[in-house]
Amino acid sequence: MTTTMTDIADLARIINEQPEWRDTIRGVLLGQELLALPQLVANFVQAADERFARLEADVADLKAGQARLEAALAEFMEATNRRLDQLEAGQARLETALAEFMEATNRRLDRLEAGQARLETALAEFMEATNRRLDRLETALAEFMEATNRRLDQLEAGQARLEADFADLKAGQERLEADFDRMKTTQTRMQGTLGRLVGAELEREVHANIISIASRELGLNRARILQSKIVARGPELQDCIDDAEEQGIISAEQGSRLERADIIIKARRKSDGQDCYAVLEISAGIRNSDITRARDRAQTLAAIQDLPVIPAVVGGTIAAPQRNLADRDGVRVIITLRMIPRPLDTDDAAGAWQ
Repeated sequence: MTTTMTDIADLARIINEQPEWRDTIRGVLLGQELLALPQLVANFVQAADERFARLEADVADLKAGQARLEAALAEFMEATNRRLDQLEAGQARLETALAEFMEATNRRLDRLEAGQARLETALAEFMEATNRRLDRLETALAEFMEATNRRLDQLEAGQARLEADFADLKAGQERLEADFDRMKTTQTRMQGTLGRLVGAELEREVHANIISIASRELGLNRARILQSKIVARGPELQDCIDDAEEQGIISAEQGSRLERADIIIKARRKSDGQDCYAVLEISAGIRNSDITRARDRAQTLAAIQDLPVIPAVVGGTIAAPQRNLADRDGVRVIITLRMIPRPLDTDDAAGAWQ
């Protein structure tokens, strides 16, 4: 089809008849630079996003340290996300402004089609407004690029500081771990010393109240101590141990273990008047090893004496598993009223074990 245009009215008519020509006319009127502006902005935003993404990947590779490093990293990531949100919001505003600009341009083109008289004036106003907007966009874009570069420089400097802080934190953590190890060693020694002191005090308390303990807890009377940490072992028990070792009834190791028993008494059962022995192991907190020692040493004593032997453990506390073990092995459990007994007057001695 041949189209002839002789005046602006023909131009308007042709544009109405050929809508596909409008984009070509816009390109002529607006110029390729303005039409390419959205793509340029999108490319720049994509490059900025990629740079931020690389920066996030670098930050993610840093090792987690102490609370201060984690807080610093969290603040850094939060600031970066806020900046990205601002960039995305800025991009959305720019796209909205471009959409509004294109809409205004289309409206102007529609008005240009209304008459030749207004064409030159509207075109001049449009070009002037377009130039002003382009100047503002170029200025805003230059400022945005400058601000972005400054922010990236600050982030890189911050990353370097974070790496230095992380190295300092790591060195400090190593020093703290070394100090903690020394503290644990000291605590272990102190606990051992305290345990020995508690055990010695409890042994003295049990020794002082052995008659009451034997009567109330074991059902024995006429109790007398054959061996304890306070009373020297008498010849009656020592001769029995030596004879049993010489005759091969027990080994030297079994005899040595029996000699290390906390308290050994000889008494008479109230129920039937039968003479018997009792082997007592003493510990503030009764453990498996205390129960096993009482059982084994009672068995050794029973092997060298033709009399019943009662194994018992005395302490301030015992857990359920240890209570079950004692019941299974036939070991009597005697719990005191306090972990570390205080010195008692003679009148109070009997009441401490009730």
